Amino acid sequence: MPRGRAAPGAKIARPDPTITCETRYLERAELHRLLVNAVFALPEPYRGAVLWRYFEGLDAEEIAGREGISPVTARTRLKRGLDLLREKLDRDSGGRDHWSNAMSVLFAGCGTPGGQVVGATDPRGYAAVDRILSPENFASTVYTKLGIDPDKIFYTPDGRPVHLVSDPAPIPELCS
Repeated sequence: MPRGRAAPGAKIARPDPTITCETRYLERAELHRLLVNAVFALPEPYRGAVLWRYFEGLDAEEIAGREGISPVTARTRLKRGLDLLREKLDRDSGGRDHWSNAMSVLFAGCGTPGGQVVGATDPRGYAAVDRILSPENFASTVYTKLGIDPDKIFYTPDGRPVHLVSDPAPIPELCS
């Protein structure tokens, strides 16, 4: 099979047709609004530093000249302002781990069939909705491909059994 082509019958990821261009534009505009409001909510002098840098395109030396402060102070204000902004956005959006219910993995080699998409997420990519698998399934697949039994049990020096992985089921689509 030529490279870059999906295997016959493979599920191919396609854009969600229910999300229109207008919807994408409105979502992007809403993100801009949230960001601008978060910047405006920063206390001074951090708000000014962030506005000068990201809304006017000034570097730390130019900000320092306009504010009558040293470049070191301008950089410090900018860094602290960005830290405060990041904290607020993380707090308001559920943190940076808000996509922790979905993952993407590229898997190749050891005779793995190419051109596949296994599973799916919701339209925004926030959570898995089809063929929900775990990191243990991925690890089991790697072990299987390497000829290691993922259901293997090891024993500690005091005789306690320890499983190689908690779910020894490999991903069948990647093992054929």
